[in-house]
Amino acid sequence: MPFFSTLRLKYKLILAFLLILVPLTVIVGYVLHVHAQRTLTKVIEQSLRDNADNLVQMVDTTARVAIRNHLRAVAEQNLEMLTRYWEAYQRNPVDRAAAIQAARRLLANQRIGETGYIYCINSQGDILYHPHKALEGDNVSAFPFIREQLGRREGYLEYEWRNPGEAAPRAKVLYMVYFEPLDWILSVSAYREEFNHLVHLDDFRDNVLSLRFGVSGQAFVLGSGGRLLIHSHSNGSRTIDSLIEAVDPPIADLVELGALVRAGGGTLTYRFKDPDTGETTHKIAYMDHLPDFDWYVGTSHSLDDIHSPLRNMRRIIVLTALGMVLIAALVATRFSNYINTHIDGLIVAFKGGASGFFKERLPIRTKDELGTLAHYFNLFMERLEGYQRNLLEEIDKRREAQNAVYASEQRIKNLVRNAPLVLWAIDGEGRLTFYEGALPLTINQGEEPLLGYPLNVYWSEWEEVPAHIAAALAGGSGMALIERDTYALEIYYNPLYDDEHLLEGAVGVVIDVTSRRKAERERDLSEQQRQKLVMAVEQAAEIVIITDRQGIIEYVNPAFEKISGYNSAEVLGRKPALLKSGHHDLGFYETLWQTISAGRVWSGRFVNKRKDGSLYHEDATIAPIVDDSGSIVNYVASKRDVSAEIVLEQQLQRSERMKALGTLARGIAHDFNNMLAGIMGYTEVCLYEAPKESRMHQRLEKMMQACLRAKELIGHIQAFSRQQAVAPIAVQPAPLVNEAIKLVRVSFPRTIAFKSDIQPVGAIRAVPAELHQVVMNLCTNACQAMQPEGGTLTITLRRETVDADSARHLPDVAPGPYVQLIVSDTGNGIPADRLERIFDPYFTTKTEGQGSGVGLSVVHGIVRKMGGTITVESTPGAGTTFIVRLPDMAKDVEAAAQRLPDAGIGRAGPAVLVVDGEADALASMKEMLESLGCRVTVSNNADTALQRVRNNPRAYDLLITDFVLPNSDGGQLATRMRELRPDLPILISTGFSDKERIEVLDRGNRFDWIHKPIIRAELAAKVRAGIAQAD
Repeated sequence: MPFFSTLRLKYKLILAFLLILVPLTVIVGYVLHVHAQRTLTKVIEQSLRDNADNLVQMVDTTARVAIRNHLRAVAEQNLEMLTRYWEAYQRNPVDRAAAIQAARRLLANQRIGETGYIYCINSQGDILYHPHKALEGDNVSAFPFIREQLGRREGYLEYEWRNPGEAAPRAKVLYMVYFEPLDWILSVSAYREEFNHLVHLDDFRDNVLSLRFGVSGQAFVLGSGGRLLIHSHSNGSRTIDSLIEAVDPPIADLVELGALVRAGGGTLTYRFKDPDTGETTHKIAYMDHLPDFDWYVGTSHSLDDIHSPLRNMRRIIVLTALGMVLIAALVATRFSNYINTHIDGLIVAFKGGASGFFKERLPIRTKDELGTLAHYFNLFMERLEGYQRNLLEEIDKRREAQNAVYASEQRIKNLVRNAPLVLWAIDGEGRLTFYEGALPLTINQGEEPLLGYPLNVYWSEWEEVPAHIAAALAGGSGMALIERDTYALEIYYNPLYDDEHLLEGAVGVVIDVTSRRKAERERDLSEQQRQKLVMAVEQAAEIVIITDRQGIIEYVNPAFEKISGYNSAEVLGRKPALLKSGHHDLGFYETLWQTISAGRVWSGRFVNKRKDGSLYHEDATIAPIVDDSGSIVNYVASKRDVSAEIVLEQQLQRSERMKALGTLARGIAHDFNNMLAGIMGYTEVCLYEAPKESRMHQRLEKMMQACLRAKELIGHIQAFSRQQAVAPIAVQPAPLVNEAIKLVRVSFPRTIAFKSDIQPVGAIRAVPAELHQVVMNLCTNACQAMQPEGGTLTITLRRETVDADSARHLPDVAPGPYVQLIVSDTGNGIPADRLERIFDPYFTTKTEGQGSGVGLSVVHGIVRKMGGTITVESTPGAGTTFIVRLPDMAKDVEAAAQRLPDAGIGRAGPAVLVVDGEADALASMKEMLESLGCRVTVSNNADTALQRVRNNPRAYDLLITDFVLPNSDGGQLATRMRELRPDLPILISTGFSDKERIEVLDRGNRFDWIHKPIIRAELAAKVRAGIAQAD
């Protein structure tokens, strides 16, 4: 292309710009027009389809409402008639079956539509009434619409139903009401197609005609045969073919159009002829079908309305393209002028540089490629100018370097002479050939050496040197260390070879290392101290952990491995968070980090978790480690396991609480004894007076048994308050176990099922309350093991005889008879690795807050104290069984304590003085003594009683006083009574059972004691003994 190659760059750019822009503008405009036309057509078609669907929904909704109202009216009319029948039946009761039969006749005489009917079902889905008698009594709840009826009972329902012999199901409708007195769901049912006559075109004609789309678009409804049912140009007398001239796609007749629409709706274009004006309009329409009415619903829109925006768009695209081409030509011209201006300036500058003028520079006016080109041109010229300048400078530098070499040689010699070292050389005979340096110690305290003399002459005092000089002259190399009290030297030597590589002597250097050797010795000492520190940390009983600034563990000592269970390989590179137990909240750790990150020391207590999951307490001190600049580089933690100390603290706290509870329990026991004394006293008096065969006597005996149980309970409270052991007695375990089962049964959740087999076994020697505690603890432990899912708790009490063979397989069990208590659960069981620790104090498999770990250890201690054994069997996932074996004492001891025989006092009418501060206890004691035949005088304070004895010392045969009196002490009263009458028998009643105080008071005074609440038989024995002592 010669023409194009000869054009200036300016015109090339303009031509290229236009050749690209014009075709691109045409293509883009065409694509936009086509895309807009397609998009607009799709939008119109979708709008027509949506409006047609809305019309279909409107017609369908109108039909549903009409059918629903019709069926509802029939259902409610029948419900009203049934209600009147039922009210008439209630006013004048007749046979119920007759009334129901009358109601059935009422329903049988009605028809719904052409084939519809009324039927009734109950709440279980049984057919109570149906026109087809064969269906009555059947349960039809399996049908989905019947299940919906049972759930709703009232309302309108549509469903599909296919009769036998029919190819496809048909739509059915029903309306149901509920007649509660007979539990009838009355249903009015028929095929939906039988109610199409209820729908009228006038119901929605105005809504259809009001729909408009664009200028001439509208909605219309066609009937069978193409009759225009609703149309803006017809009142129902015209057909669709009178208004349509041509259809696209072509359709032969209305039958083919109906098939198209019934297949799911369709879109077609046609020419519409206005019957009023005769004008023809191109339109597009969407048709849909209503099969229930055989109607066709359509919506149309004028194509002229659609294409009008497209014609405007074409005009805009053409005008826009022409404007763009004009603007592009102007821009291209401006751009090409800009480029040509800069290129012309660059050509001129290059001509100046080529002529040797290196100071030529281009101004940089832009930051584009032309500006960059000018920038690099300037750099190029600067570099050429620099090369020229450097060449001249290099010539000057070479002259200066030659002068500097000579000066450097002289300076090196001066440095060697004055440096703290010596350079030396010897020939093959060991004579000095070179010696330079400023180290006086090397030559006999500073003597100047003479070249040609043997070096050994000057270094004669260093006996280590000759051997090394001989090695150097033999071709060896090495180092000799000369170390004295005040200095240290290192002599390095190597063989010296000539140009032909022949050994001609040796060369070496002597260096003063006095300071370095001193530093090395100090470092060795420091290393020893460090080793001691490492050994101390490694062997310390406290945990030592070192982390980096991010808390990553870098070191742990063996104490950490021993206490936590983790070895160092498992924790290095991890954070101490692996020990978290969940006992500390996020704020606790945030405070810790804020403290140590600020460079302060943190001290506190952790509750951490070992590798095996057990918890331990530790007191910790965490401090930052800083470098010479004061920046934190590490953290070090020193921790001490204080779990044992905490256990001791808790035991001490429990001990203090137990002391406080003991004080409270003594007061409670005293008050209970006083209250129970009156109850038991009156009960025994009534029991003594009531005929033995009467029901009153039986009731009083039950009251007395309850009082004895209460007395035993108070005895346990007293034993608890003194922290003294209660003496075991012979008891029958079956009643105690049954009572414990009753208590736990009501307190456990309903998810726990109980099974018990309690046999009337023999007696055991035990404290009843402790046996009760064993059963309660084992049952509670089993219940907790089955939470939250629940399970079965089985309790068995039976007699077992262990022979010699069986005893060998049972640890700590000797041959003989035993009472066996078995408590089993169906929980998750206990893992084998924890089974052997199950009886350890404070060991628990429960989560925090669900148990303290002391229950089973207490049970184990009680059983061992009874002389028995407890074993456990468990399978993970299958439950746990605890087996308690207690020696059977039935043949060795008597049965549990029985009431004393009610004997007389052995003497008629002894006079007894009773002193007690409690009015009820005093009155009941008086009646009890009078029932024994005593003459009783009562006093509620010590002063009155003393005065009576002082007035007549021989008036009384026996004194009975409470240990605690108002403003006095029963022991003091008894002592003062002995002063008035030394031979007076004294019986002191107490509710405290304070053994030490009793022993002190009774020392030498021969007092007798009786414990509250008092049993009549026991009182009789004490009175009899006291009077016998006086006689």
